[in-house]
Amino acid sequence: MIASLGVCTGSIARTGRAMALSELNVKYFAPLKRGAKFVVMVRIVRIKGVRMLMEHLIATLPERQLVLEAMATVVCLNEDYRPTRMFPEMANLLHFLSHPD
Repeated sequence: MIASLGVCTGSIARTGRAMALSELNVKYFAPLKRGAKFVVMVRIVRIKGVRMLMEHLIATLPERQLVLEAMATVVCLNEDYRPTRMFPEMANLLHFLSHPD
């Protein structure tokens, strides 16, 4: 998802920084059948300090029946793999996306 938003994950890695999944809560509601069409929706719920909370939803098409709901906590890590504030390139992009004016 991050790369699709225009953040170069290679440049983050080259500087010795990383992003890690620190927590994932998943609620499973129904199975996806073979050949079923579905949509995956991801939205950033909150960015606070070193954490970014992201919501993931998977729903069938065209009915939009909820199949899975998940909340993920992502943290940015410095070159010593210690939690650090959101990387500037990420913070700038997310600020731009949340304030389209």
